[in-house]
Amino acid sequence: MAREGHKVTRNKLQLVGVSAMLLVAKSEEIYPPALSDFVFITNCTYNNNDIREMERSIVRALNFDLCQPISLNFLR
Repeated sequence: MAREGHKVTRNKLQLVGVSAMLLVAKSEEIYPPALSDFVFITNCTYNNNDIREMERSIVRALNFDLCQPISLNFLR
């Protein structure tokens, strides 16, 4: 679901992608990768604080609505 009004500049596009991957890994994986792994993926272009701040921005833009609760989540 796209949110209107949120523009991403070209130099922040990788940061948005890595932060989104971190969010998905946290919600889907039993053992998500460490934040330092995502810093390594970006070739140290962004640091831990940059990724965490972008993660917060993404969650705020989604109004903290990350997924629909389904019975499978409760069965796990």
